[in-house]
Amino acid sequence: MVNNTNSITSQALLNANPSQSSSVPSPEHSQFITLLVAQMRNQNPLDPMDNHQMTSQMAMLNMANGINNLNKTLNGMSSSQQLGDSLKATDLIGHSVQFKSNSIKLQNGNANFAIDLAGNSQNVNASILDKNGTLVRLLSLGQLSSGPHTISWDGMSDSGALQSDGQYTISIDAQQNGQSVDASTLQTDTVSNLILSGGLATLQLSNMGSLSLSDIRAVY
Repeated sequence: MVNNTNSITSQALLNANPSQSSSVPSPEHSQFITLLVAQMRNQNPLDPMDNHQMTSQMAMLNMANGINNLNKTLNGMSSSQQLGDSLKATDLIGHSVQFKSNSIKLQNGNANFAIDLAGNSQNVNASILDKNGTLVRLLSLGQLSSGPHTISWDGMSDSGALQSDGQYTISIDAQQNGQSVDASTLQTDTVSNLILSGGLATLQLSNMGSLSLSDIRAVY
């Protein structure tokens, strides 16, 4: 009875996954076969294994392997799509992009930036700080409506001294009826280069370092 069961089992194994006879089995298959053979060798001759149950188990194993292979295929397709999208980003080279940044660059005594207000504001102030965090200039912008607004700084401090070119930090304070209004600082720069790493693209900017594609607010 044991020999008969072994014969039926071998045939069931081939029927369940014929490709296993001509290719390297997966670790899951190898473990399953090892456990199955051990179970067959130690089975009770008077109460042999149920071939239908065994076949059902193998079918479930093959289904799980199929799902794993499908996931690998989808991941490969996703990586290819991601790389394709990154390569399309080369079209941005030479274009100006807008992005969130609380940093501005003073160059030749001039710096431009934008603020985006979440709501109407009765009083808006822009504090410009140097690299040490010291207040250089307080720009009183007054009342502004919600949305983006372009701001210019002439490079002068509150005391009237022209500041040296370089990087500065902006802090926005917007108030409406005594309540703070959310405000984002926006900067615009030109894309000079594109670096691909691991299928992901990073934009190199002319003046403001690097930028992720997901951080772009607008392209000009």
